[in-house]
Amino acid sequence: MAELLPASANKYNLTASQRVPPIARPFVSERALKTLDIVERFVDEECIPADAVFAQQLGTTTAERFSAHPPIIEELKLKAKKLGLWNMFLPKAHFKEGAGFSNLEYGLMAELLGRSATASEATNCAAPDTGNMEVIAKYGSEMQKRTWLAPLLDGKIRSAFLMTEPDVASSDAKNINLTIKKQSNSWVLNGSKWWSSGAGDPRCQIYIVMGKSDPQNVDTYKQQSVILVPASTPGITIHRMLSVFGYDDAPHGHGHITFDNVRVPLDHIVLGPGRGFEIIQGRLGPGRIHHAMRSIGGAETALDWFLARINDERKKPFGKLLSEHGIMTERVATSRIEIDSARLIVLNAAIAIDQAGAKSALKEIAIAKVMVPQALLNTLDKAIQAYGGAGVCQDTPLAKMYANGRTMRIVDGPDEVHLLQLGRNENKRAKFASAKIESQRQRALQLLQKHGLDKRDPLFLGRSTGNAAKFHTHLNFQMGDNMKAVHYEGPFNVSVKEIPKPRLQHPDDAIIKVTTSAICGSDLHMYQGRTAAESGLVFGHENMGIVEEIGEGVTLLKKGDRIVLPFNVADGRCQNCEEGKTAFCTGVNPGFAGGAYGYVAMGPYQGGQAQWLRVPYADFNALKLPPGKEFENDFILLADIFPTGWHGVELSGFQAGESIAVFGAGPVGLMAAYSAVLRGASRVFVVDMVKERLDAAKKIGCIPINFTTSDPVEQIIEENGGMVDRAVDAVGYQAVDMTGSKEKPNIVLDQLIMVTRPTGGLGIPGLYVPADPGAPDEQSGKGQILISFGKLFEKGLSLGTGQCNVKRYNRYLRDLIISGRAKPSFVVSNEISIDDASDAYTKFDKRIDGYTKVLIHPNGF
Repeated sequence: MAELLPASANKYNLTASQRVPPIARPFVSERALKTLDIVERFVDEECIPADAVFAQQLGTTTAERFSAHPPIIEELKLKAKKLGLWNMFLPKAHFKEGAGFSNLEYGLMAELLGRSATASEATNCAAPDTGNMEVIAKYGSEMQKRTWLAPLLDGKIRSAFLMTEPDVASSDAKNINLTIKKQSNSWVLNGSKWWSSGAGDPRCQIYIVMGKSDPQNVDTYKQQSVILVPASTPGITIHRMLSVFGYDDAPHGHGHITFDNVRVPLDHIVLGPGRGFEIIQGRLGPGRIHHAMRSIGGAETALDWFLARINDERKKPFGKLLSEHGIMTERVATSRIEIDSARLIVLNAAIAIDQAGAKSALKEIAIAKVMVPQALLNTLDKAIQAYGGAGVCQDTPLAKMYANGRTMRIVDGPDEVHLLQLGRNENKRAKFASAKIESQRQRALQLLQKHGLDKRDPLFLGRSTGNAAKFHTHLNFQMGDNMKAVHYEGPFNVSVKEIPKPRLQHPDDAIIKVTTSAICGSDLHMYQGRTAAESGLVFGHENMGIVEEIGEGVTLLKKGDRIVLPFNVADGRCQNCEEGKTAFCTGVNPGFAGGAYGYVAMGPYQGGQAQWLRVPYADFNALKLPPGKEFENDFILLADIFPTGWHGVELSGFQAGESIAVFGAGPVGLMAAYSAVLRGASRVFVVDMVKERLDAAKKIGCIPINFTTSDPVEQIIEENGGMVDRAVDAVGYQAVDMTGSKEKPNIVLDQLIMVTRPTGGLGIPGLYVPADPGAPDEQSGKGQILISFGKLFEKGLSLGTGQCNVKRYNRYLRDLIISGRAKPSFVVSNEISIDDASDAYTKFDKRIDGYTKVLIHPNGF
């Protein structure tokens, strides 16, 4: 053959191993590279010349073609075995006698086999046998392997795969209707199959059949089974062979088969009843890679034929070679781009399967399954067009290749199924993409503010005449209007700055004019530099106000509504939200469970210590309030601390009539104590060291405990005459020892364990973080706190923790406020305008002038 090639061929005739794409080469072994070159020579020098012999030896009539076994195949098989080119598709992981090539390595070989009609069968790597052998090797019993796999691996018999049915939409495999019923010591099959690939070959001795064995199973993916059926079993009728655009694909063909009370032994079921889907998915993953790479080989063959025609000296339309007409060379270039792109897509999928299994590579497999047949068909279409009439007749292989290639968009799942699943899965990224874009936008705003710049459209002109000025005014509001906001500069440094007003970003958004926000103890963690908060963050997760603008997707709110917002930002769509666990929404803050306004690592949601606030998912998150200003200072506490205090009591498992100890008399601790009183506690102990806080606890009927005077656990046990039933930690990770001056993160948790009776309960709404830059020791800095877990276990204590699901409680607590049964605003110590926020943070941090709970009215009192 070499003497037929031009002298310049070496430049364009690199060996298969030399053509392995650089991105895949590191994953290909030296053994595989050597085998690739052997496969290429075998295909080019033996198989492609033998294709014409094979076609002639088949015969001409239907009976002849489907009873023939062309002798040339056996000659090629002997040569392939001598060259070591046998069962290359089968990995050792499935069968000890497998060739041991990876999916990537065999994929490269499959491309070469795809250039010939006989090469795959000659090397015992032809479909459907490859997939069928993998099924038996991977899932079959020892009896099944001995009876059917051994002769298949030796190439002595062939097989068929029976899944598709004529009377149902088989692209959804749950529709498969052939029945597999257990009767005595047999499985009995009834039903019909078509497109039963391989069933026409006289050497086909075993069918792999998928059917429905348990139609009543509530799990529709466990209704199906796979069973091995000998082709000679009584009751099987092969009615006809189905053509592909007129081609019969003899001798293996595609059969239309019926089963009429076909009985097979019980041990012919594969893996067990109800395991059909599992088996089929395991079969189709690698098989799709094999098909795809054979299609790449076909595309390369089509391109070779295309190039041969457009440079044929004998045929020059208008006196020039076709290649001298620019459109043809453009088509050649397009084909090269499509083929090489498709190849890389398939090799990427193969590498993904090799590294983590087919289940982890579903996306990559689906992309390859859709893209490769299209690249093949595009190339064939261009080649056929170049040949004209010769391209659509038997004078070239192109027409038959096109027929076979077109089926690849249907077999192993039609394009539409793969595209639908791909699109659905890709669309799941939408929330992450939106959150990322919004986070970047917020970061850009922060940087603009840091550098003293306003966000402006560089092309905005603002020209207007007559009535157009109204539009100009509205546009200017959207783009340039600013507002005041509390702006984090760094540890112990906040300022009030002008920043751009928020705008609607999503149809589910609303914009509110903030009437009241609040400074929370959690804000102090950021203010003190005890988190990873960056400069530019706008604080404020306790917010309420009046609706000023709504997105077109908002249906439950209208302009002028008075609302309070849970500090949790939730989308109402994830599983946690549906279960009422809105503090742990997985859709609003990718990579974390839960989102919040104006808090580090809680998503791109600007805080409400500002004059206006964007409310995402407004219908879901907003709680409507009566109009006016009544209960303003009570309702603002529904955003966080009143529900959080109630939540802490709930987490402890508290029941009316029980005693409870609340550690920490900050706003959340006082709300927990107040909640216990409202819920009928027999005795409520409140532990703190700040006199004003302890006095506030006493005023609502609680027993104050100053932990700096003596051990609070001993004080409570002595006062109560024993341990309490429940205990609540409203302090969190910045707890201090009895001196009140040295941090000891585990002290409150240990005190809760010691003060609570056996089988009692602990509620922990106090904040604990996974990382604390200012922690007193290395372990605490990593969020790792040493507690007396042995005592916790010994006492059989139950423990509940986590952020409050505000929506679970706020409606009920709102109604308690309206009815006059609750007035949580007793904790409010100060009300300020937004201009005084910097000073208020300083005083709140240092507990100056009794600052304990500070409300901000950004737009005036």
